[in-house]
Amino acid sequence: MAKFLRTFRQNSMAESRIGRYLLYAVGEIILLVIGILIAVQINLRNEAAKNERAESIYIQNILKDIDAQQKSIEVQVDYESSYISSAKYLIETLENKEIQVDQKFAAELANLLSRRTFVVQDATYTDLISSGKINLINDEGVRNDLISYYQEMERMEKVIYHNNSDIIDGNISHVLEEFGYINYSFEKLNHQGYLKNSNSAYHLGHFDEQFADISTQIMTDPRVRLHVMNAVKKRLLIATIHHEMMDGATTLSNELKNRFYE
Repeated sequence: MAKFLRTFRQNSMAESRIGRYLLYAVGEIILLVIGILIAVQINLRNEAAKNERAESIYIQNILKDIDAQQKSIEVQVDYESSYISSAKYLIETLENKEIQVDQKFAAELANLLSRRTFVVQDATYTDLISSGKINLINDEGVRNDLISYYQEMERMEKVIYHNNSDIIDGNISHVLEEFGYINYSFEKLNHQGYLKNSNSAYHLGHFDEQFADISTQIMTDPRVRLHVMNAVKKRLLIATIHHEMMDGATTLSNELKNRFYE
């Protein structure tokens, strides 16, 4: 009997030790899982904070780009306005039966031969797209508006480039240079090489009356005058289209900035 009790006691103690070991092992596993979950949560929070800081920097840079774009738009509007003014003056002059090519006529004609290239200010947006970080802009609606904005800016850039190179340089300029007396002056160029807009005072070089008289005689031919008139009207149309595009670009820029400030 005593032997049975001793054996039973030993077996009970062994089972108790195994139970304690199992309980300890389970506890260790639970602590390990909890530790992993805490580490993952900390990493997620750190990553989220890192992304928020990166998003904030990107947004600040985007807003700077939009400010630069708006300044570029304002300059573009000034130039297009000057082309519209020059074209209207020339049309009014060409409609007169007694046309006289004078210094102002030559200056306005020279202004129509200039044109300004529109450039998209998209350094930050390009970085976001090329690096695959566009999703750092957390708000999906704002992100989509940003993409749409730059798609529209790029479209405007291409349209203006096409109009400048293919229509103005490739067509209109040839007509105006063939039949009109154009009085260029380097004093009218700004530091970027563009002709200053016609709202500034004219500082033209020597105005040759003989060449002006030749141009006046050419303009007495109704067919020539019609040819020049059509070219000037086409130039007016392009300047008006560009001006309206810039008005739209201004609206889009303001709307996008407001989206970031909401």
